[in-house]
Amino acid sequence: MNAHRPDDPKFDPMRYPRTYAVSQGMRRLLIPTGLLFLTLGLIGAIYLGVLSNDSFGSRAISGALCSLFAILGFYVALGARRYSVTLGPDRIEIIEVFRHRVIERENILGRRLFVSRAGAVRWILIPKQGVGRKLELSMFLKTDKDFAAWIVSLPDLDSEKKDAAERDVAAAISALADRGYGKHAQTRLRQLAV
Repeated sequence: MNAHRPDDPKFDPMRYPRTYAVSQGMRRLLIPTGLLFLTLGLIGAIYLGVLSNDSFGSRAISGALCSLFAILGFYVALGARRYSVTLGPDRIEIIEVFRHRVIERENILGRRLFVSRAGAVRWILIPKQGVGRKLELSMFLKTDKDFAAWIVSLPDLDSEKKDAAERDVAAAISALADRGYGKHAQTRLRQLAV
């Protein structure tokens, strides 16, 4: 296990198993939205695909598109209702709409933190070679300090990238200082680069 900073929650195996589901707020948003998509998709598929006076090809394409819209709505609503993560002292279990995965803790190589361009953050658990695919945990989960303790206790696979970035920054600062640029000039150059 990794060493913890003093402000990190501590992993205590006796506090598990614990199950986490999509937060109530997100359920209140996703389930009605999914049902709305499902309803509109079905109405569109029936009207545009069956009752419309358009040509058969046009009706088939319209009906198929509306059916896909309905399937998407069903998936969103069911996913918000069904998705859960259960953390045990020695394993993680994820239940999704059409999939159920269990990975032993000893088979997890480490964790990564993924931040999208929109600022959404989610954890990605990387299994050891040959165990399976990576696990992406939903950002809509209602979590607590025990969830954070379980995740943070896994090896941080992003630390290598962070260390390499810090070394690059230190090397760049050193190179600029060797060329006679002071702190103010270095700050200005960094702002221009960004």
